[in-house]
Amino acid sequence: MKRMLFLSVFSFILLFQCSRVFAQDTLPKFTVMDFGYTKIQISWINPFPYLSQVSVQRSYDSIRNFQTIFTSQSPELPQNGFMDITAPGGMKVFYRIFFVKEPGNYAYSKSYAIKTSTRNQAMAILSNAEINLRNKDTKRMNTDLITNVNSTPGAAPSSVSIKKKEPVRYINIYNRNKDSLMFVYEYPDYKRFKDSLIRYTKDTLWALNNYEVLWKRFVPKYVWKPSLYIFTTDNNEIKLELPLVSKHHYRVKFFDNTGYLLFEMKHVKEQELILDKTNFLHAGWYFFDLYEDEQLKEKNKFYLESDF
Repeated sequence: MKRMLFLSVFSFILLFQCSRVFAQDTLPKFTVMDFGYTKIQISWINPFPYLSQVSVQRSYDSIRNFQTIFTSQSPELPQNGFMDITAPGGMKVFYRIFFVKEPGNYAYSKSYAIKTSTRNQAMAILSNAEINLRNKDTKRMNTDLITNVNSTPGAAPSSVSIKKKEPVRYINIYNRNKDSLMFVYEYPDYKRFKDSLIRYTKDTLWALNNYEVLWKRFVPKYVWKPSLYIFTTDNNEIKLELPLVSKHHYRVKFFDNTGYLLFEMKHVKEQELILDKTNFLHAGWYFFDLYEDEQLKEKNKFYLESDF
């Protein structure tokens, strides 16, 4: 009876601890877990239909001097996180999250201090309970096993196998070059993260072994599109076509392929204009910044062919 009561109380405590471990908070709340060896995991669930930026910030006083240590390249993921491996040991560290829901609409979460992993607490409770039960009942269990094996008439003694508890499997996720540990997930959480990544991004996960995975970001290839305002014609002339020059103030800076400023047109008054090619020293790529009413309208380039 006492044993059943103990198991019931223990199961309740363990269930409570595990529910605290796996109940993930949604933004603006987030979860901070200490995995030891200066590894602090910050994780969250995104409940918003659109997020343009999510950044993790760190401080040592919970009020001021917060510095951004991580900005997610995929803020729209439903489940995301970050492993801080640069937090100094022996100091109390505070974290908060800065996120942008739409242009001009941003917010900060409350700051949270690092704390001992509730997963470690639950496992410690489990380990202590198992040790107590094992020390208390080892003699009786051995007696019962011998009795059960020898109680069958004519049965030969056989070995009794006891099923061992499967260890928790963790997946370490590294960046492309494996020079930075980004996340640590239990395998079920990793599967959900992987499904979200495949569904909402073009990134890929490359498994190195059963415990290590590389996260390769999708980098789209740049496709150059000629400008509608400054371009070269079929006759290899450099032409400007600017709309509503009477209502706007246009300014243009021209650069060579090293970024050196060649010249600047401070006020373009003609709607259509052919530039003198003597201003450009050789054939090749040239870059320009086009400003409309002192606001950058376009950064682009054009290719000038040789006349010879």
